Amino acid sequence: MAILFSMGWNYDTRNIGFHIHEKLGCIGVRLTRECIADCTAPGSVDALVSEWVKRLHKKLEKLDQKFIRRVLKPYGAWDAEDLADDEANYARLLWVAAGACKDQKCCTVFLDALPEIG
Repeated sequence: MAILFSMGWNYDTRNIGFHIHEKLGCIGVRLTRECIADCTAPGSVDALVSEWVKRLHKKLEKLDQKFIRRVLKPYGAWDAEDLADDEANYARLLWVAAGACKDQKCCTVFLDALPEIG
């Protein structure tokens, strides 16, 4: 996993967004501070992440699942069977992006994807 680059806290975060950048081989994710805080809170955040996935489902379902799997695979936390679960991948992507935003102290990150093979 690599974060190609991130944008600071002062970036406009009124709207949460997800965008696949095929040529760059990444997914750009813009989150609100509230979403980042909820999805990275101490302890189990499964319920909070699930609530955010429900709120963002229309945006998330526009993303190509194959591309999402390419972003998540390098983490090594999920095998091919796990990554076949599209709904769970939305939660994984949101959780990973929120963690990256928190680590980078920003609201927008670009998560690198593995190159497509074949």
